[in-house]
Amino acid sequence: LRTGVVIEIGEGASQVTPICDLRLQSSATQPLRVTGRDLDEHFMRLLTSRGYSMVGGRDDRELFRGVKER
Repeated sequence: LRTGVVIEIGEGASQVTPICDLRLQSSATQPLRVTGRDLDEHFMRLLTSRGYSMVGGRDDRELFRGVKER
């Protein structure tokens, strides 16, 4: 496989960069509207909807971030 994309998701910014013939196409990099913070929030809502008790404080956010990044 010689073609694909690199998806970088940071806490406050995300981007997609294509790869063609094993070369990064930096000039075609595009921002994404989804960030790591968005994923954390979504993950917390999913767990809450499945019956896990969440307070939503900083400790919970750090716990979810650790699970997400494994």
